[in-house]
Amino acid sequence: MKLSEELERVKNLTGATETQIKLHDDGWWSRAYVVNNGEYVIKFPKKEGVDFKHEAKVLNYLSGFNLPINMQRVKELPDDQSYCALFGVKGTQLKEVIKDLTLEQKQKLGKQLGAFIKQLHSIKMDIDGTGLDAELAHYKETYDKLAAFFERYFTAEEFKTLETLMYDYLPQARRNLGEKLMFCHADIFEHNIIIDDDGAVGLIDFANAGYCDEAADFIIGDDVLRGIVLDEYGASKVLRQKAELKADMSKILSPIHHIEKDGEAVTAEREIPIIRGVINKYASANTGKIKLVLPAIEHIEKVAEFKRRWLQETDNHIDGAPTLYKIEPEAWIKECADHREGKNLSQEFVASTMFLAIRESDRKMVGVIQVRHKLVPPWDLIGGHIGYSVAHDERGKGYATEMLRLSLAECKRLGIEKVMVACFKDNAASAQVIKNNGGIFEGEAEKTDGLSRGTIQRYWLPYRGDEL
Repeated sequence: MKLSEELERVKNLTGATETQIKLHDDGWWSRAYVVNNGEYVIKFPKKEGVDFKHEAKVLNYLSGFNLPINMQRVKELPDDQSYCALFGVKGTQLKEVIKDLTLEQKQKLGKQLGAFIKQLHSIKMDIDGTGLDAELAHYKETYDKLAAFFERYFTAEEFKTLETLMYDYLPQARRNLGEKLMFCHADIFEHNIIIDDDGAVGLIDFANAGYCDEAADFIIGDDVLRGIVLDEYGASKVLRQKAELKADMSKILSPIHHIEKDGEAVTAEREIPIIRGVINKYASANTGKIKLVLPAIEHIEKVAEFKRRWLQETDNHIDGAPTLYKIEPEAWIKECADHREGKNLSQEFVASTMFLAIRESDRKMVGVIQVRHKLVPPWDLIGGHIGYSVAHDERGKGYATEMLRLSLAECKRLGIEKVMVACFKDNAASAQVIKNNGGIFEGEAEKTDGLSRGTIQRYWLPYRGDEL
């Protein structure tokens, strides 16, 4: 059917004028005409084999349940499946507004979604689905189609890491966590979540609904919102781990949905930085895991070596360890112990806990990270709760992201529910580390004194309790 014919069919089915109709052609299987901001949705197949009957069966069945979100309902589906007419869900796609949402708004949305998914997973329905083996096979097939694209836009080292992640590390990690089949929507992410003017959540596109692993409904790209949904759901530690792995695999494969429509260059500009963040996050899987330890006398040699290597590269102070560059390691370790107890603090310091980042495979000290127990001037504007540094020769391996994540356990112990982290505006790597951990940008301030000066960007990092 030609587009002009589809448009006429939409007008006849809904009584709408052409100005009330908006075409959404970014779907993988179907083309959707949205009428009056979602009052009706008329879908037409883009490819052979589209099964509108499956989605209609699911929607008709779920209409018998009192679910806590807005959902589409079937208006008309002809036997030849040449189109599917739905009573729609009015509102705006989450993808259009996610960057502007406050933490409070995300919490409201997350609670609705978490409650819905919990109820959905309790429903029993006679319908097929996609098991874990089939899901991972589909992911491999999709990655194979994207491999040449990735090789063009990543360095050789990045591409090698990406191959290891998608062919080995991530699939095996998923399998190690096991399979737990639930009735799932299986496509809950920013494109399919609708928000109305009152902040109520709607959900569209049940074409993939069926029995899948429980993690299938937690692929929201925004890490903070996904964490809130998992909290409301009451997710176990295993489910949280599965959801994180699945979300990261989905991020890596996301270009498959955009290259044909937006072109390779536009897709690369938007998606490659996101995927690079995933690569950096897991790079430590190939270089060894790290753990955070309190500085102690047995670490003197490690601290001395870290300091020596640092000063070979720069004579600046070390972020997170501002006095190490000018005092001896033994004295610095004693200072750390004092500051942890709030003792012998000079005017510019607050009580803080210092950690060394130690790589488990070879016991090398790869970084330092400091958690300040409270925010007082100037830390409330330009410093934040956490400061950190990674050795120059160990950067780009995901250690900073992991250090920041692990340090949130200390924030929990101290009762800090919302962590502020800051970095210079021109420090894109540090900003990415913060975003990898769910940082929400708040604003900027100018640092006009000290060794480093410039524009500081502040981020809030909500602690969800799943970092241990």
